Amino acid sequence: MTDCEEMPLPAWISDLPALDLLLSVAETGSVGRAARAHGITQPSASARLARLERRLGVPLLVRSRRGSLLTPAGETVVVWSRTVIDAAQNLADGVLALRADRQARVRISASLTVAEYLLPAWLRCSRTVTTAERCSKPSAP
Repeated sequence: MTDCEEMPLPAWISDLPALDLLLSVAETGSVGRAARAHGITQPSASARLARLERRLGVPLLVRSRRGSLLTPAGETVVVWSRTVIDAAQNLADGVLALRADRQARVRISASLTVAEYLLPAWLRCSRTVTTAERCSKPSAP
C-alpha cells in the first residue's frame, strides 16, 4: 500500500450513537443523565459504553456512585468524537435538505408583462444556483 492510499475504516467507527452518548456523558457527568437525554435506559447506556470501550480497546470512563469521570483516553476520544459527530450531523442535515429540495414546489403568479419579459430571465438565473448553495447553512453573524 502506498502512502497516498487510505485504509478502510475499522468496524467500530460506525458506532456513532455510542460516541454521541459518550459526548453526553462528558457534558452531564452521568451515564444516567446522558441516557435520559438520549431516550434510553441507564442499563442500555452502560452496555453501549462498555461495548464501545471493548471495541476501542481503551477505558473511557471511571464510574462511581457520584457520577462518571472520563479517563485521559476518554477525554481524548471525546475531543475527536465531537468533530465526527458534528460532521455526521452536518451530513444528516444536508441529506434532509436535499430530500426537502426534491419535494419543494414553487408556484408563481405574475402579470402578463412580468411573465413574458422578466420571468424567463429570473428562472434561468434561479437554475444556475447549485444545490450546495441552496442547502448551505447561513454563517453566524
